[in-house]
Amino acid sequence: MKLALVLLFSLTVTQSVFFAKSMQKRVKEDFKPRLPFFANCTSDEIHEFFSITKNRTLPKHEVMDRTRQWAEKRGNETLEIYSTYVKTLDQKKDAAFKMLSTIANDLPKLLQKYHEIRVDLSISGEEEDTQLFKLFDLYSESTKAAFIQLVSAHYPRGINEAKKTPFIGAPRKNGESRNRGPYGHKDTKNKTMEEEAL
Repeated sequence: MKLALVLLFSLTVTQSVFFAKSMQKRVKEDFKPRLPFFANCTSDEIHEFFSITKNRTLPKHEVMDRTRQWAEKRGNETLEIYSTYVKTLDQKKDAAFKMLSTIANDLPKLLQKYHEIRVDLSISGEEEDTQLFKLFDLYSESTKAAFIQLVSAHYPRGINEAKKTPFIGAPRKNGESRNRGPYGHKDTKNKTMEEEAL
């Protein structure tokens, strides 16, 4: 018993020491953001750079000119790294704009074709699925992802559309069986077909 109390006391003391150490403020000597051209800069130079970029009253072209001058003051190596960073950032912006404009152009066509397939009552459910898969194969992954997000949020499910996989509920408590309450009485809730389809 005495040994158990000593062990419990030592564990409590150890946990409290670790908790106290974790609550202490850890002061970083030099915060350097992960921009590549900050590699050989002091914290004052980094603060000077951010004072230029965070100035919301300056026009954007003047901010770019001042940051370029800031990089020129640091030397040729910093200027080269800064120039390549700005160039790759511009390329990423252009690629993102191109992708977004492609998505914006493709979504109305995809939505129209999707709606036509879903409304067509002359085809079976399997044929509808194959036509939808063929339709989705025509578009890029980013367009499909945007479309699925849009449709899942706003397009209503049909009443006749049954769930593909059966619902498997959680384990029953205290002898509860499916369709019966915990005391063996039949569940009195009767769902309509519309409620089950949703």
